[in-house]
Amino acid sequence: MKTKSAVLKLAMVLALVLATPRLTAQGSFEYDWVGGAPGFTGKIFLDASASAGASNGGSQADVLPGSYLITPLGNFPIYDPTSTFALSPYPGNVRWDASQITLMFLIFGATNAIAYPVYGQQAVGAAVVGSTGVTQGVETGVLPSGGGFQTIKATGDYGGQWLAAPEPSTLALTGLGAAALVGFRRRVKSGR
Repeated sequence: MKTKSAVLKLAMVLALVLATPRLTAQGSFEYDWVGGAPGFTGKIFLDASASAGASNGGSQADVLPGSYLITPLGNFPIYDPTSTFALSPYPGNVRWDASQITLMFLIFGATNAIAYPVYGQQAVGAAVVGSTGVTQGVETGVLPSGGGFQTIKATGDYGGQWLAAPEPSTLALTGLGAAALVGFRRRVKSGR
């Protein structure tokens, strides 16, 4: 009788796992830079699966800690909402759905100063979609004292897309659950 009860509990837990949408540890939704040039990567964490359901109405305030960019020039792990808002051609706006980001201009800083070779100033990273003539991109550039964002296109990557992180498939999760159930039943039968 105990075995049937334990198997039932395991089945209920598995059903709960399969029915729950995938979230990151922060309770956020992850969008990754996919298909770009070697050395360019990034993750943007947002507080909803679509901008229409976001707590801040699909704005730059919906970008969560942990978002970052990595380029051949260096790592940019510090989201800078002040510069982002001031420089964005669409201040405050970020748009996304369950499959991709469709509009953003986000600025990221580095933890250590990174010199931008062309302008000789401190570099920043930018995650861009549908803004400033960039369809999809990860850029490095500078924030000059006169304002704005300057970059040389050769220091950016425009060959990828900002796509939602793939969720584990239901088939894969079902397979893992079945394997766990078989292992559990063998242990119960062997008396362990």
